[in-house]
Amino acid sequence: MEGYYEDGSSSKNKDLWVRVANEVLPVGKKLRAANLRLVVCKLCDKTIEMTLHATRECPKVHKLFQISGMDVFLPSDPFNSGLQWLEESRNVVDKKQFTFLIVLIWNGWNRRNKWVHEN
Repeated sequence: MEGYYEDGSSSKNKDLWVRVANEVLPVGKKLRAANLRLVVCKLCDKTIEMTLHATRECPKVHKLFQISGMDVFLPSDPFNSGLQWLEESRNVVDKKQFTFLIVLIWNGWNRRNKWVHEN
């Protein structure tokens, strides 16, 4: 299938992983720096929306990990960046689980965007 890798993951999932790892998602903190909007997370209205918050720490996003059962496998330590979290997660889960994690993050990011942009 076009756009998919051997392990079944899509190029969109890999792109999101790279964006999370490099802290380049257009989250509130980055948008505020560009004077485009406030920095508070639009999903939980509780904290500054940084990449790690938007993809892992937001209570609404974390619910995806709980529902999927992935929260049991993922490290719960505090992390300084999306890259640090992804690297540690990759070390504690197998390849299939890590691909599933990336798919969950991608779905969470899409749902967040729908909520923020389409309400």
